[in-house]
Order: sequence, then structure tokens, then C-alpha cells
Amino acid sequence: MRHNLVSRATALVRRSLGTTDLSLRLDAVERELDERPRPAYLGDHTALLQTRWGGMLLIDTRDSVLGPALLLNGLWETEITKWFQDTLRPGHVFVDVGANVGYYTLLGSQLVGDGGHVFAVEAHPRMMELLHRNVIVNGRYNVETWHRAAWSRAETLKFHVRRHFIGNSSAGSLSDH
Repeated sequence: MRHNLVSRATALVRRSLGTTDLSLRLDAVERELDERPRPAYLGDHTALLQTRWGGMLLIDTRDSVLGPALLLNGLWETEITKWFQDTLRPGHVFVDVGANVGYYTLLGSQLVGDGGHVFAVEAHPRMMELLHRNVIVNGRYNVETWHRAAWSRAETLKFHVRRHFIGNSSAGSLSDH
């Protein structure tokens, strides 16, 4: 009974202050957040999350760029994600060079469907491990992963691994800051 009276009083105050529309929008956001699956920490610097477009991703929690964005929002590079959704069609072939953990690989795989194909190239050993596991976790049979660096000619390269920006590791020299 007390909760019901407080709810009615709150609604009356909101109407009198003109905040009903704002309150309804906030309630809708809260419902959406409550419906989204929560990320799960699996140990060994690995978390499992669900993207807003339905893909499941294992990520490295030590990464300071991709990981936080996906853990908090379920999306990475919103405009580019939308471009992929507007551009890739069933039957297309997509090549993801520097695939990282496979965010665009899996999105592309979903969009091109079983009649299409995705080639994912990733040089970083840890990212390649997660990419391969993500392809399996999502049941994407139209993806082929290659553990290689993309370069302009065939040669042996020194790979520079960054501690906190793992996804930005490169064959080119980079600082760790």
C-alpha cells in the first residue's frame, strides 16, 4: 500500500513539473538495459558479452579501447556498424584485415549469410585465439580465419604488441602509451 501511494505521489509531482515525457523515456531506457544480457567475466582476462546486433563476443579485458566500449554499449563504431548493415548483402564476400576479436567479422558473417563468405586476417596471437573462438561460439560456418599479418610483400616482420591497446598492436613500431 505504501509503495502504491509513493508511486501515485511521484507521478503527480512529475506531471506538475512537466517531467512526465522525460520520465517515460528514462523508463524505456531502463527497460532496455534490464532486457540486455549482462557481460560475464570468465577469468584469464576474458569476458563474454552480447552485441546489440545479437553477436556473442569473447574479449580481452586488458584492452583499453574495444573492450570498454563493447562492455558498456554492446556496439563499436556506431556509424561504421550501420554502414556495414546498410552495405553488406546476402551472398557478398567480405575481407576483414586486422580482424581483432571479430566484431566486424561476425557482423559481416551474419549479413552475408550462408551464401556469402568472410575472410578474417589477424596477426596478434591472443586476438586470433579470441577471433577463432568467437567464430565457433557464434556458429559462423561461412568464416575462414587466417593467422597472418597483411603486408605489401612477402617477408618476415617484427610484431609489436601493445599492453593496454592490444587491438592496436602492429608490424609498425608503436609506443605503449
